[in-house]
Parts: sequence; structure tokens; C-alpha cells
Amino acid sequence: MVEPVLRTPRQRNAMTTSGPARGKARLRRAIQIFRDEGLRSLWFKFLGETVYRRMDLIERDITPAPASAGPAGNLQVSLLSPAEVDEFMDFRDYADRNTVLQRLAQGERCFLVRDQGAIVHCCWTVTARTTIDYLACKVRLASGVVYVYEAYTARGYRGRSVSSMRSAAMLDYFSARGYRRLLAVVWPENLPVYRSLEKAGYTVVGRIGYLGRGRCRRYFQHYTGNETPLQLLDAPGTRPPGYGEGYWNHVTENLEAQRHYLDPFLAELKRRENLRLVRDWGGLRPDGRLLKTDVFEEAMGADAFLGDLQDEVGLLTGMDVSTAVVRRAAGRFSGDRLRFLAADVRRLPFADARFSTVVSTSTLDHFPEPADLGVSLRELFRVLEPGGRLVITLDNRQNLFDPLLRLAHWLGMVPYFMGRSYTVSELRGELGAAGFCVLDTTAILHNPRLVAVGTMRLVRWLRWRPLIEATQKLMLAAQGLEATRLCYFTGSFVAALAVRPAEQVQTSAARGERS
Repeated sequence: MVEPVLRTPRQRNAMTTSGPARGKARLRRAIQIFRDEGLRSLWFKFLGETVYRRMDLIERDITPAPASAGPAGNLQVSLLSPAEVDEFMDFRDYADRNTVLQRLAQGERCFLVRDQGAIVHCCWTVTARTTIDYLACKVRLASGVVYVYEAYTARGYRGRSVSSMRSAAMLDYFSARGYRRLLAVVWPENLPVYRSLEKAGYTVVGRIGYLGRGRCRRYFQHYTGNETPLQLLDAPGTRPPGYGEGYWNHVTENLEAQRHYLDPFLAELKRRENLRLVRDWGGLRPDGRLLKTDVFEEAMGADAFLGDLQDEVGLLTGMDVSTAVVRRAAGRFSGDRLRFLAADVRRLPFADARFSTVVSTSTLDHFPEPADLGVSLRELFRVLEPGGRLVITLDNRQNLFDPLLRLAHWLGMVPYFMGRSYTVSELRGELGAAGFCVLDTTAILHNPRLVAVGTMRLVRWLRWRPLIEATQKLMLAAQGLEATRLCYFTGSFVAALAVRPAEQVQTSAARGERS
């Protein structure tokens, strides 16, 4: 009998899941492969774990296994219980104990195969939602579908039909509970990797292959974004991603658990530029009423600017489709002239001609359906008083780096859903169709977002103050491009000042009579 390769608790505790420890472990593994199998084998294993990651999706009906396929001899199949987690950690020394306990608490099942009491094989299954590591995203499984992942067999037991015994027991288990379909991904000798360049290749293959257009797409409900809650949409299956309050609630929770995606310097730069635009164009007055169409900045980052306007406007109203965003924004900012509420910009709960100024900073470019931009603009036109001003920014389609940003979003590297971007002429056309008169346009924030975020992370990681200061000065100087004819090719956002003409006074009732 070949003894299973196990580690003692002391050996397991000596190993950590921190970055340096993983790096050292991978280096030791590479040295061992080089010694045992040579440089050629090391090279191809490296390619297999990065560029040419093998991904085979297995799809099969769940039917009871033949009686002869069950466990035999000294092998027994069982389910992992919370009391066995410490023993499981000795077997899977790279696993995170808290993650294992969380999976069990969420109803995931881990099938174990034991030989004379020692664990020699494990496999996780999930029936609701799961994370596909190499796509770095969460998916929701269709009803009656089981997803199998992280199967592992100890050395000395590979090739001995251990996994087939576990599969037979697993099929019996789920068949008895009414499940109909099993999905699994086979990726031999591949470690989960989240680095951007390595992620690009297999994300494309996976999403186009079976999450996007593949034959198994009907079993996955895939949502745009790195992480997606089980209840993403208001009505699952009836609306495209990006609509529901649940999605933006989850984005808020996800960003709360991590650091905000914007570097503090970039957040302050964005705050200053938006504030300047509103003050220059907004026609602010002490007796005025201002509406901001989302308060994501106020809830999440240092780029918030609504609170800076409290002494300049009579009443400030911040709204957002997400109740979580509204609660967090209200917790960070307060004042006699400031209020927050949850509302959908396509169905505003305000009376006609309620506001003197509306500020919409990159709110209306998060719709999956382009037609919703026009719907929202008509609602903003309705709630503006005659002569009232709309200050609006949208993602700039003319920006030279916009295709790179769209690619990053498609690959799941942007922490929230993005809709389409617009040229300045398209923005003018949409505003005109909604009844607005466009007075001015420009483009702001002349630092490509993806490049700027990556650059600031790099220079801060290097921790060389002169380089950090030089990078910041360069980004500040780039804002001067707004005064040139190149502004629409370098600005991250296209901006417009639009006004509701005084002579076009109409009420909701009047529009209804004419329709």
C-alpha cells in the first residue's frame, strides 16, 4: 500500500497563503521540476499554467451509478463536516481554513475519499452560485445543475480510479435529490492565477466558449462584473445586467471589503475637475435646488463633491438606484441643506420643474440598453425648471484609450458594470432629442483611467517619493489638454452644458394629452 502524502499540523502551519510564501513554494517547485525533468519540461509546464491553460468543460446527465462502480476495498467516500476541517487542512495545505468553513456554511459539499481513514481525494460541489477562478467572476447555476470543482488526488493514488469511485457516490447523492445535470472543468496542472496579463487569454476562451456562446451557456447565468450576487437583477432572466438595485448594492459591499479602485490622488483630481465643471456651468444660486443623479462617489471614495456645494445652493438632493449606496452616502455626509434618497433616474419621483440644476457625472453611461439614455434625459428635462441647467458627463468614446478600457471591462478587470461610451456629437444629439439646448461641450480628466490607475499603483509600490511626485505633476499638467483641439481624444469623459428652454414649458399631463 502506498502511503498518502500528508503533512503534520506543524508543517501545515509553517506554510502560509501570503504572497511571498506562495512565491517561494512555486520557486521550489520549479527547481524540483528542472532537476527531475529538465528545462524543456519546466518551460512547457510554465506555458501550461499561464498562456496555454487547458480548459475542458465536462457536461453530463446525472444518473445513478452502476452498483459495481461504488467504493471498493479500503476506500470509503464521505462528505466533509466542519469537525473534519483541521484534518482536511492537513491534506490540502494550501487551502484557507476560513474559506473552507464559509463554503460549508453556504451549503457547498466536499466529497472525500479515505483509505484506511486517511484522506486521499477531495472534490467540491456547488448548486447555487460559484466562482470560476480563471474567469475571476461569479456565476449563478441553473436549477437542477451541479458544478464540480477543485478535485484533488494525493500522490500515489493518481491513476487508480479513486476519482471514479467518488464520482459514482456523488452521482448517486445528487440523483436522489433531483439534480439533472453535472458540469465540471478539467484543467490539469493549472494553478488559479489572477494577474491581468495571464488572465486575458483564458478569460476570452472561457467566456466565448461556454459562458457566452458555448453549448453549456443555458446552464450558467453569467453577469458582467468580477463578483455578482445571487439576486443581481430585479427580475432574474428578464433584464440585462446592470439594471438592478441588487447589483449596485453588491458592488458597494464588494468595494467596502476592499480598497477603492481609485488611487487617492486620482480621486482628488477627479473631485476637483467635477467640482470645477459644476461651479462653472451649474448656475448655482443660494435659492436654487440641485439634483445629483447618483451618489456613488459620495458613498465610496475621495472623489465626492456634493458636500462641497452646501454653502452655494439652497437644497441639495443626492439620489441613487442603490439603497446601499444611499445609506453609505448619508452616513458620510449630512447637513440641513443636504438629503439623500433611492430612486431610478428613468422614473424620477419628483414633480415637474422641481430643480434649477441637475448634475449627472457618468451616471447615464451604465445602462445596457442605449435607449435608456434618452428615457433618462427626458425625465431630467421634466424635473428641470424652465431655464434650468443640466451638467452631464459620459464615458468618452473618442478617447484614444477607450478601446483598452472596454477590453478591460470585458475581461472582468473593472469592478462594476459599464454601458456604452459616447462621442460629443452623439451626446449633443441625445440632448437635442430630449428637448435640451446645448450651450457648451468639453472633455475632462485627461489621464486614461486604466493607465493612470496602473501607473499610480506601480509608483506607490516602488515607494520612491520623487517618482511619485513627478508622476502626479505629469498628470496634473495633462489637464491642460482640455484647452486644446485634442481634448476629445485625451479626455476620459465628454461633458456638456444643456439648458431647458424657458419657452418649452410643459407638464406631464399636457404631454399625456398630446400622445
